[in-house]
Amino acid sequence: KALIKKCADVIQNDTIEMNDKMLFDFRLFVNKSVNMSRGNLLKVNNPDLTEESLEYLLCLIKYPKDNIIQVHFTGDFNFKNIKERNICQILLSIIYFLPNILSFSLSECKNITANLKNTLLYTIPRLPALKILNLEGDLLGDDFIKTLSDVIANKNLIALFLGNNNITNSGGFFIPTILSKTKIERLFIAKNHINQNGLSTLLSAIQSIKKVNGLDLNDNDFSMEDFEVLAEFLKTNPDLKYLNIGKNIKPDTNPQTIQKSRT
Repeated sequence: KALIKKCADVIQNDTIEMNDKMLFDFRLFVNKSVNMSRGNLLKVNNPDLTEESLEYLLCLIKYPKDNIIQVHFTGDFNFKNIKERNICQILLSIIYFLPNILSFSLSECKNITANLKNTLLYTIPRLPALKILNLEGDLLGDDFIKTLSDVIANKNLIALFLGNNNITNSGGFFIPTILSKTKIERLFIAKNHINQNGLSTLLSAIQSIKKVNGLDLNDNDFSMEDFEVLAEFLKTNPDLKYLNIGKNIKPDTNPQTIQKSRT
């Protein structure tokens, strides 16, 4: 605890510098919420975070031992143990101390607050080298996708994970804008509610942009009409290498519908 307090004081006072011995001792500190075992990956288990471990995490971000190129946050935040504003501070610190990370993930976090959403929307476009963005399982909603399409400026982004985010056709209409402003080749939007007109708009954008070669539409409640639209899309898009449309066919007792789905 004394070592953590000393490191926290370092953060608050830039005139103090950590020498090699301090850094070595500091990294011997074991905390299950923050894992640096893979060298260039900083992995954070959100439910285990405490105010104490946030100080440790901030030190790792500000004084990384290795060249951190991946930052991954996973799980719900425990707001009984941590303050929302301190999590926002962690996200903002990534902009200043780790601006060249290639992969950022904040996934399976279903209790993201409005302030955290705004901080996330501020952080993402300020990571210019970012290639992989994973926001799966966060229940972010349509308004978040709309704002993301306005602010995103990550020209090197090649993979976007937006599965299980309560995205309906309203939010799906803004995904083509995100595609047009990035280099996304792999788009994962499983477990949402994008179908009918939203699906048609998305497929038309993919067809015109001609960059996407991997598409995950698993579990989006497709109708038979949606499958017909998808079939026409596949006829004219031979470059698509990966497509997941599982869990979309719902049970139907109508023999004609069953025969049509088999065809």
